[in-house]
Amino acid sequence: MAENEKEKKSGKGKFIIIILVILALLGGGGFAAWKFLLPIINKTESVATEGGHAPGGSTGSTGEAKDNKNANTLETSIVTLPTFVVNLQDPVGRRFIKLSMDIDVVGSGVKDDITRLMPRIKDTINMLLSSKSYADLAMPESKVLLKSEIVERVNLVLGGSKVKDVYFTEFIIQ
Repeated sequence: MAENEKEKKSGKGKFIIIILVILALLGGGGFAAWKFLLPIINKTESVATEGGHAPGGSTGSTGEAKDNKNANTLETSIVTLPTFVVNLQDPVGRRFIKLSMDIDVVGSGVKDDITRLMPRIKDTINMLLSSKSYADLAMPESKVLLKSEIVERVNLVLGGSKVKDVYFTEFIIQ
């Protein structure tokens, strides 16, 4: 009879330990998501918000209304960039990315600027992609971060906040 009580107690103990481990894992996962994913999401939202405003507005409520009015009247268009096939940063050198994308631009004449500066834009994106490893691009949140990095770098080439967003139409890593 003493053995049956020990077996019951050890069974309950194992069950409690399993529950505690599950709760610890869920708590750790929630903390990691809050700590690491929330800043990426906030950064992406702020980049998208900044890209939608016309440059050169003043601060304050009247300046914000003026920026929103200008942003609504500016011409927007989608420009398709050529497909990029780039080797990823990999010790063996066997991983590559094939990436096709469209960029959403604001302003008249931006398409002409993109055509004129296409070699610089392609070089900038090639350099960015080749600096990434498979681990850098595997997670969905890393794709969101890559979008914001592309927007930032193409805007540097074009001068100003002319690119609002990037849309991946093909994203293959092998």
